[in-house]
Amino acid sequence: MAKPAILLLGTAHLENPDNGVLLNPVTDGILSPKRQAEIIEVAKSLKKFQPTQIAVEVLKRLNKEYRSYLNGNFQLTANEIHQIGFRLAEDMKIERLHASDWNEKLGKHPRCGILGGEKRFADFC
Repeated sequence: MAKPAILLLGTAHLENPDNGVLLNPVTDGILSPKRQAEIIEVAKSLKKFQPTQIAVEVLKRLNKEYRSYLNGNFQLTANEIHQIGFRLAEDMKIERLHASDWNEKLGKHPRCGILGGEKRFADFC
């Protein structure tokens, strides 16, 4: 029996939420035609892996929004879940996405020593 293959993709939060994450790079114009063409190319590249399941970093409303998108009743936002996850799942004809999220303290993570004095990182360190 063949072992399953797993592909993990990490991205920045494309819509630039101010949610207190340790590293929050600024992304520009995700909804611009240029960036949309680039994101479509990323999704096409990921499609070559032929995923049968997709998990994205979110806790709620995931499949309700995804079904609305499939029915033409949801416009994609700049969020990476919508831009990459929804597009790829639709292309692969995946009916349901899986929600996963990480919400633990970093504790002794090396960045906490550097950033620990900043109040916005208190929830992480």
